[in-house]
Amino acid sequence: MDINGFVKKDEYFDEIEDKDQGSAYYSLNIALNSYFSTYQIVKNRLSSETVDPDTINEKVKSLSDFIEASINIWMHLQHFFELEMKRILENKDPLLILKYSNEADRFCDNILNIEIKESQFAKNAIEFSDAEKRLIYLIKINQIEPKDVIAARILADHKDELELINQMRNSTAHRGKRIIKYTVLDELMCTRILPFLNELLELEEYSTYNNMYGSDDKVTDLIKPLIKGEKDKFDYQQIALFKEIARSRPNRNEFGIYGRMSAWDKEKIEKQKEIIKIRECDWVEEEFRRCPCCSENALLEVETVVDYRYEEIASDDNEKASIFPNPIPVLGLDRLHCANCGFYVNTFVGDLHEIEKLEFELPSHEEEELNDILKAEAYNEFLEEEYGL
Repeated sequence: MDINGFVKKDEYFDEIEDKDQGSAYYSLNIALNSYFSTYQIVKNRLSSETVDPDTINEKVKSLSDFIEASINIWMHLQHFFELEMKRILENKDPLLILKYSNEADRFCDNILNIEIKESQFAKNAIEFSDAEKRLIYLIKINQIEPKDVIAARILADHKDELELINQMRNSTAHRGKRIIKYTVLDELMCTRILPFLNELLELEEYSTYNNMYGSDDKVTDLIKPLIKGEKDKFDYQQIALFKEIARSRPNRNEFGIYGRMSAWDKEKIEKQKEIIKIRECDWVEEEFRRCPCCSENALLEVETVVDYRYEEIASDDNEKASIFPNPIPVLGLDRLHCANCGFYVNTFVGDLHEIEKLEFELPSHEEEELNDILKAEAYNEFLEEEYGL
């Protein structure tokens, strides 16, 4: 089939069955996953000795995985917001997302007030900047659909952030030669982009997006520790720690709605423990400790040689006695790795002994969890009655 014939042929699903999980949903998911993973990607280049911004950026600038993550962040954030603006425009009138043949005319007024033919519109959809302009104009003339008013105002109030996202996307995707520095990425995301997202995702109509990692790990709960004011002191080590928590928590095995962890999950954790022990090339503590991220006893301490101390030992070869030094390695805690959720940090994030003591509990959503609790209790009663468990 020639390419033109393929494009014209109806080879598409009519629609994604769940209207709330279309391209915008998956673009936001990719963007968030990419940002949460940025510390994990570069961690092997960082340590407690590489904490100033210039050193951090110099260490990670050539990493291909970081370049890929950075591109994904900006491309998919821009795509998410573009689709959301177009969704609001289309709810008012489907013609509002199409290019108008005479853009010199006031397109919104024409569409809303004058009966015009669809032939006056190009088949191509408008781009990001045009969608933003039309959205702001519709707000100005009070023509947003009532159900979209709050979301539209949040988008319009963050015009600077939208333009920043579009600029970053264009500079990385169109020319492909500019990648933002690691520390600057953290600053922009934590002071401008994540607060913007948090405000939008707290709206009821965005609950599907907010629950993309599950109702126990709402996006807004995961990003709140990362949000900083522009005048706040910026701690890249702390940000790295909270990014790793946001990356790891949704991966954990947990008791779930039935009140107990499955045998399959337990077996998977045990296998992962053995894999970690084999893979880590330094000294590994045999005892697994409580993970501060998922609370499971699956956290492995990995130590490395930080120095040597020497003892003198004597040797007698029957001719004469000799004394020579015996090097004994001095170990220091180098990294923590959880076999359950995958939480993995090194000395860059701070004192690992202190991090082990922390508890990262997200806010409780009691009303949402009540039904799950009742199901768990009923299921446990069933197991006890039927099988004596």
